[in-house]
Amino acid sequence: MVLSLIGWPTSLSGDTNLGKDICPMNAHNISCKTILVVEDDQGIRDTMRDVLESEGYRVVTAVNGEDGLEKLREATKPCLVLLDMMMPVMNGREMLNIVLADDLLASTPVFFVSAIASAENTEGAAGYLKKPIDLDILFKLINQHTVSYLASSSIP
Repeated sequence: MVLSLIGWPTSLSGDTNLGKDICPMNAHNISCKTILVVEDDQGIRDTMRDVLESEGYRVVTAVNGEDGLEKLREATKPCLVLLDMMMPVMNGREMLNIVLADDLLASTPVFFVSAIASAENTEGAAGYLKKPIDLDILFKLINQHTVSYLASSSIP
């Protein structure tokens, strides 16, 4: 199934990188259900929130990279971030660079979700998805990265 947003085509682009590493399972097997969506387009942001919430995830949204950093630093740390690349105020690349430089945030997997995402321009990210978003691939990515993140980041 492909998520078609704001007149985007409904065919799968096929250019997707889910990341090389899958978060390992651990003895605590705690499932994290919070996802941060950083997207400046309200229609896309709302649609992603609705789709993810319909699958039982708690979704926190941000309108740009600066807002995303504020939300990422709040008490309920998300298990992963879905990050647009082209946004005003602070773009996705700028936000990712700050996340990677911050010891408290660097362990959070960040995935670019953008029509312009490619292996060449997403270095440092856990992976990327191209818009339009294939929901099957999106949920595979989410399932690989939501189990055990909370346990590995908060249990000593």
